[in-house]
Amino acid sequence: MQILTILAIVAGCVIIAGCTDKNLQSPVQTPDLTVTPLPITPLPTTPQTSEPTHTPSLFDQPVSEPPVDLYVSVSVQKDPIYSTITATFDGGKGQDLIQSIQVRTTLSTGNVSTRELGKKKGDVITIPGTKGVDRIQVGITYMNGLSYL
Repeated sequence: MQILTILAIVAGCVIIAGCTDKNLQSPVQTPDLTVTPLPITPLPTTPQTSEPTHTPSLFDQPVSEPPVDLYVSVSVQKDPIYSTITATFDGGKGQDLIQSIQVRTTLSTGNVSTRELGKKKGDVITIPGTKGVDRIQVGITYMNGLSYL
C-alpha cells in the first residue's frame, strides 16, 4: 500500500511538472493592425448674416411732454429695504384718451423688462428691483396714435 501511495505522489509530480512546461504553449498571434485614415470633410460654411434688425420702440425716441390737455401722471417709488419698484397711475386730464401705458425697467444687472400698467386711476404694478441703481421709463400711447415718453 505504501508503494502505491508513493507511486501516486510521483505520478502527480510528473503530471504537474509537465503542465508547467513553457515550450508546449502555442505562440500568441498579434492581429494585423492597419490604420486606414478617414477622408476629412470640411464643415459646411454658414453664410454671414447681418445683425438682427432692431424695431424701434416707444422707448427709443427722445423724451417729450404731451400737450397740457393730454397730461397724466405716473408715480414710481423704490422700497429701500426690499428693492421692489412700485408704479402707480395717478390719472390726469388726458386719462380717458389713453390707449396704453408701458413701464420699462432697466435693472443694474442689465436685465430689461417692459410691463403694462392699467389705465384706471390707482392701478399699480410691482416690479422686483435690485440694490443697485435701477432705471424706470414710462411710455404713454394715446388713442390718436401719438406716444410720449
